[in-house]
Amino acid sequence: MLEPDLRRSAAVLVGTSVYASNTDLPNLPSVDNNLTDLAAALTDPAVFGLLPQHCATIRNAPDALSVTRTLRRYAMTTADTLIVYFAGHGLAANNNELYLSLSGTDPEELQASALRYQLLREILVDCPARNRILILDCCFSGLATDGMSNTPSLGITGTYILAATPSTEMALAPAGERNTAFTGALLHLLRNGVPHGPASLSLNDIYGRLWQTLDERALPKPQQRTTGQTHIIPMFRNVASGSPTSSEPVLPSGTAQDTRPEKSRRPSRQKTIIVATAVVIALGSGLTYAIATQTDSESQASPPHSSTAPSSPPAMTSASPSPETSATPSTTAASTTNKEAPDSTLVARSTWPTMRGCDGGTAVSMPAKGPAIETFPAAGADIREQAVARGGAFYLSGYIYLFLSATAGKTVDILDITPSFKPSTHEQAAWIYSPQGGCGGLGNRVFDLDLDAKKLVDKGIEDGVDGSMDPSVNPDAKLARNEPLGPGFAVSKDKQGLIRIDAHGCKANYTFSLNVSYAIGDDTVVHVQSFGPFRSNASDGDVPVYAPTSTDGQNWQFVKTGVAKQYYGCS
Repeated sequence: MLEPDLRRSAAVLVGTSVYASNTDLPNLPSVDNNLTDLAAALTDPAVFGLLPQHCATIRNAPDALSVTRTLRRYAMTTADTLIVYFAGHGLAANNNELYLSLSGTDPEELQASALRYQLLREILVDCPARNRILILDCCFSGLATDGMSNTPSLGITGTYILAATPSTEMALAPAGERNTAFTGALLHLLRNGVPHGPASLSLNDIYGRLWQTLDERALPKPQQRTTGQTHIIPMFRNVASGSPTSSEPVLPSGTAQDTRPEKSRRPSRQKTIIVATAVVIALGSGLTYAIATQTDSESQASPPHSSTAPSSPPAMTSASPSPETSATPSTTAASTTNKEAPDSTLVARSTWPTMRGCDGGTAVSMPAKGPAIETFPAAGADIREQAVARGGAFYLSGYIYLFLSATAGKTVDILDITPSFKPSTHEQAAWIYSPQGGCGGLGNRVFDLDLDAKKLVDKGIEDGVDGSMDPSVNPDAKLARNEPLGPGFAVSKDKQGLIRIDAHGCKANYTFSLNVSYAIGDDTVVHVQSFGPFRSNASDGDVPVYAPTSTDGQNWQFVKTGVAKQYYGCS
């Protein structure tokens, strides 16, 4: 296998750390560090040795043209190895197509303002380079490696894709760390190498070590996809070749920060593991590059079409594309390790769309490909749970209940509840089932989840009616805890908690989960337990609404009571 000819190789590093103030996308300062640090690593002769003038960095591009113009120039003039890297917010359209965020992206105009992965793919397909390497550090980046998605992988000989996450998961930017989780681990590996490993590391070696490192940290596991043999070419110099094996785990630089409120931290606690928060954008929201100039970055680099580069590209390594495969982690770079079983101290369950079958806060919708309402029993039964089990979703708004407890003898602090969103593929509603009546006010501890804004707000304990705050009338009243989330919100077998999530969204269909962060007693580890996925349907004014009806209390049938716009509305 020929190593890369660095005189005929290049890299284009793209990143968005600053986003327009009129969007809900938080800035990502660690992305700016990613670009600086990765450029330094790739041009370091001890790591890779790329010529500095062949490494272009594009920071906070305002639009897709600002990226593609530079990328196309490098792609057309690189003969040996081209590395393209992106870091920033990633998102998936409703058809599971991947988009990459730019500073000027308008969430309402996704196709016109974000960088479409398909366009990036087309540029790389036309590139004459012997090796084309694409590295994506963004949410849902695995869509580029997933043959089942509507985001096609490169599919040409001599290509390799390394994605930070599976197609349905978030990429993470831990608070207080210099780099994002994935790029930080990649940089640590490039800078420190693999003790007793080969003199040069292939992309498959890199992937195997990354997979193990991120898996050990309970972080999203990377994905890779390759055509041809690019993944086994000796690519990077192993700076630790021949050195003694380190007993320290491979971790990215930076110290994770304690996310608990300062006044609530226990003096004896210093976290050794943190589950980092991440920005998740999906389902048609746009990603924006803040308006910024890229003059400085482009002036420092030029495509490898100087006198050192040949006028024509070398021949491809094979005459026809090799079968595209999802490569497995390398076993030569890192040995497997035993993993502890997931923690089971938190005893929790979620229930939706009903808690008892009588609460009327959730209407359920069924997509067009789902069963007809006539296939459900109408004889006085509440069919919502059956409908959800057969593919239904809540319509516009719904209640989700979380019951929280712990195993005997243990106390668990509920630190936070955060929603995470996945690409939604379910269809618009074909019909809606509206429950009749309800249980009355329950006096629950309520959190409001605005799906359109991706925002969860603690609303405290709602006002109860009909004696709902009296434990003798409503046993759940004693579970309505009023402590703020954090170390003070402790649950145990004898002191349980009940939380109601009021979720609502009008602008799109959503698929989401609820992630509960918790710590056990005075332990230093923060665990996360996820509930879901849950599905919601957006508004469609002409969807028929049905309710069970009986004139004699014995013979029941579903009767169309109207259409959605008569009962439901979005402001």
